[in-house]
Amino acid sequence: MNTKSILLPAIISLVVFVHCGKIEMQENSLSPGFLTSNLVNGDSLKLVNFTIPTTYDIEGSLAPGTYYGQKRRLAQLQEIKDSSRNEPIKWDIRAALANENQNMFKSDEAQGSENIRTKIDELNFDNGNTIVADNIASLADSLVQSSQANYRNIAANGTAGMITTGDKKRHVSANGLEYAEILEKSLYGALLYDQMVDDYLSDSQSGVDNEEGNNILSAEDYELYGTERQHKFDEAFGYFGAEAATYPNQSNSSNGDGIFLANYTFDFSDETEAMYGVNLAKATMNAFVVGRSVLKAGQGNDFAQENINEELFNAARADIKLYVEAGMAASAIHYLNEAIMDVSEAEKLHHLSEALGFIYAMSFNSDGRLSPEESHKALMALGWSATDSSLNGIYGINLWEVSDEQMRLAIDVIDESFPGFKNAGF
Repeated sequence: MNTKSILLPAIISLVVFVHCGKIEMQENSLSPGFLTSNLVNGDSLKLVNFTIPTTYDIEGSLAPGTYYGQKRRLAQLQEIKDSSRNEPIKWDIRAALANENQNMFKSDEAQGSENIRTKIDELNFDNGNTIVADNIASLADSLVQSSQANYRNIAANGTAGMITTGDKKRHVSANGLEYAEILEKSLYGALLYDQMVDDYLSDSQSGVDNEEGNNILSAEDYELYGTERQHKFDEAFGYFGAEAATYPNQSNSSNGDGIFLANYTFDFSDETEAMYGVNLAKATMNAFVVGRSVLKAGQGNDFAQENINEELFNAARADIKLYVEAGMAASAIHYLNEAIMDVSEAEKLHHLSEALGFIYAMSFNSDGRLSPEESHKALMALGWSATDSSLNGIYGINLWEVSDEQMRLAIDVIDESFPGFKNAGF
């Protein structure tokens, strides 16, 4: 006899594309190839005894749930980003990364016991080796020290100082590296991206191998966090940086109501929709809503029902990883294209620094389409050390001298993992 039919007799059809206030099955015939959703197939997919919400509603349909720590670290990253645009920089950014004495930040959103440094120390892909966090802290020192020493200089090849892009002044090293951009995007990878895809979306966290599972009675604090698997999935969503109720916004404007990874996933959604039939922002948000709904539908006071629809959960999780990575790849190619087209050296240095940061950030996914080795290959095309794939490998690059041909070679490497991206108009 079918156990599911005994436990949960009311069956509704699952639909995987949020549109006009409902979720409906998407045949997606316009999205062939690698960007096709893992949630789309020819079978009729079912969720049992649960109505899918149209937003990531952890205060309503998906309650309880929270991701306070993730919001805190995103607010801290925002203050670090903002402070790194001041010249000269007077803030100790290394100390801010560790939130020393728990008093480094001004905004209420950023204050608290959480910090960025300890999360980077936990990196899964290198078994907790703290060298990544050490290198990022050293980069922060280089930014602050160079800013204080050279902010009165006009930058030139071999001379650290200020460049001007539009109405903004930016600080670069003697080799043309815009440290602030490299720092920000490195944190996208080592903090936001790694924590999302290699940690909280892993089998042992939000996946089926979580020892506490999706069971109410096993939860540490169900009334606050939900089940253990739900809480880990919520934390992954927190690092994505989307406004739960409004992302992506209907006006398709600005950053789509998201910051950091959510913003860049949104930025190139129109282009992927035109070329592949897949809107990255909508598809990512769909996957988050569906994945969390599966966990909500499967929670219980015993273990008999908690893993129902596990195949569907895994498909949603795969979609999140795919579409967030695609947004980062699109961003890297976009900035390389911008650097190739730039008519001023200052604009080239700025866009090339952003591209380098995004490519390096993509290496923090142990099972992504672009492997860490392929990420290093793309960086090497731009002059990154062939023997050092860590952040320290960046210091040998002279961005003043990177050629258009080198940038096209880097685009080709990324395009091998994301076929057609170099022709998508990013």
